[in-house]
Amino acid sequence: RTPGCRAIKAGEASVAMGDTGEEIDFDAVEQLLEGNDAGQERKSRDRDRGRDRDRKKRSRSRTTEEEKRRRQLEKERQEEERKQRQYEEEQKKAMEQASREDNTVVVTCLNHKATEREIYEFFSQQAGKVRDIQVIRDQASQKSKGISYVEFYLQEAVMKALACTGKPLMGVPIRVQASQAEKNRQATQAAKLAQAAPMDIPVKVHVSGLVGPLEGISETEISKLFSPFGDIEFIDLQRNSATQKCTGSCYIQYKKPADAREAMQAMNGFSLAGQEIKVELVQATQLMGGLAPGLALPGMGGGLGGGLLALGGLGGFGAQAGLGGLVRPGMPNAGLAAGLPGVAAISATPLAPMAPTCNIRLVNMFDPKSPDIASDPDFFLDVKDDVAEECAKHGPVDKVWVDAKSTTGQVWVKFKTVVSAQAARSVLSGRWFAGQQIQAEFVTDADWNSTVP
Repeated sequence: RTPGCRAIKAGEASVAMGDTGEEIDFDAVEQLLEGNDAGQERKSRDRDRGRDRDRKKRSRSRTTEEEKRRRQLEKERQEEERKQRQYEEEQKKAMEQASREDNTVVVTCLNHKATEREIYEFFSQQAGKVRDIQVIRDQASQKSKGISYVEFYLQEAVMKALACTGKPLMGVPIRVQASQAEKNRQATQAAKLAQAAPMDIPVKVHVSGLVGPLEGISETEISKLFSPFGDIEFIDLQRNSATQKCTGSCYIQYKKPADAREAMQAMNGFSLAGQEIKVELVQATQLMGGLAPGLALPGMGGGLGGGLLALGGLGGFGAQAGLGGLVRPGMPNAGLAAGLPGVAAISATPLAPMAPTCNIRLVNMFDPKSPDIASDPDFFLDVKDDVAEECAKHGPVDKVWVDAKSTTGQVWVKFKTVVSAQAARSVLSGRWFAGQQIQAEFVTDADWNSTVP
């Protein structure tokens, strides 16, 4: 018998037994036991089938996860290949563009009646196969400005074209020069670096002139004077090892370049206790990241400006005597303290602000000795239109004035906003045009009003 014999329920036993207590019907009991065994086998089969289903589900789940990972890896691989192809295409286009620019010359002093056809035939005979010609024309009248770009297929043709300077085209001797493409590329790249690179680089300023009544100044007092301009990382006050007095200078490192420039522009030239201090950036080239000559950062122009914050609540250096003049005109808290023993009120006279303004001055925008000035009555009007068109790419322009009497080819531009002026200056400064490098600098409102009619 199977172990099920011992597990017969009381009710089942009562079914097999008679009501009068007669003997058990073993055939009926055996049938019950066989039925119980069959039920156990069915349960066992059901459990096995359930386990099989669970195993299949886990297997399918693992297969699905592996398929997802495989698809994800394949997607990432395809994305990397797409980026690589895009990068290679961009590099190829950049190289092709650079090659075309290097094979281009600038032709000036052209006869204003010369068309693309005459220019094409001239250089095809004198230099080589011409790829493209672009004559610079006035937007309103469509008259030639006497300038044209000529692109050749081969570099050898460029060399031959340069040798055509002085040869007559339609009776007028022309001037041929290289397009300055490489210098323009360098200047453009440098301008991008100037805008992006120095944003998070700590910058030092050097403070000199701390002598005489200022030789007893301390780091705490220096901090209270210069901390309103921004977060200071450290102050290195130069001291005499014997007397522990200041030797005349100190270094202050700001976390942000803008704060360092603000401190330099506001504090440079101030007179403290009758002693004028000098504040300048240390290794200004670190802000430029090795930029090309002629380029500068926005706001790095000469002069001072940017505004001196009120220095109220100074203790120590500011507690014993009033810093009556250490505030920019028109600012509150004019009576600040100066705390050097025996020092009376300290006056400060800031120089005229030269921080970024809405006005910029462009130098070398035209050649004052150009023969076109005498022969073309619209010469300066064309220069004005060209500058206005170029500057409008960086923001709304309020006015453009060409200084016809300037010996350095100056053009003055007033923008609607300082941001637009900064953008234009950073892009235009250092670029090459007609063989000359453009210089761009900020101009104060006072200089603008006194110069521009």
